[in-house]
Amino acid sequence: MTALVDVTAGMWLNEDVLDQAGHTLLKAGVALTAHHLTLLRAHGVLSVCVSAPKTTIKPMTLTPDHCDRLFHNLDPDHPLTRELKRIHGQRNQLTQKETGT
Repeated sequence: MTALVDVTAGMWLNEDVLDQAGHTLLKAGVALTAHHLTLLRAHGVLSVCVSAPKTTIKPMTLTPDHCDRLFHNLDPDHPLTRELKRIHGQRNQLTQKETGT
């Protein structure tokens, strides 16, 4: 358990948070915001079970040449190889739209 005064926005709840009457205030798995922390203090919550903020990995756009190197040992005419390349291309397009590259 971590004292609420030591909890920061972005931390994740590992357990449900209950009020003194046993009502669920927040469910496990919630990423805490400043608003959540204010509400928890207002309900008299003194400590919660949390984990550090989760980091996100920025997706990387790979060139078609890189894709060819990834699959160079595979039969290019095999249906699974074609499907892998198709999925790879779709994900690259999505990443480019999300990152603006």
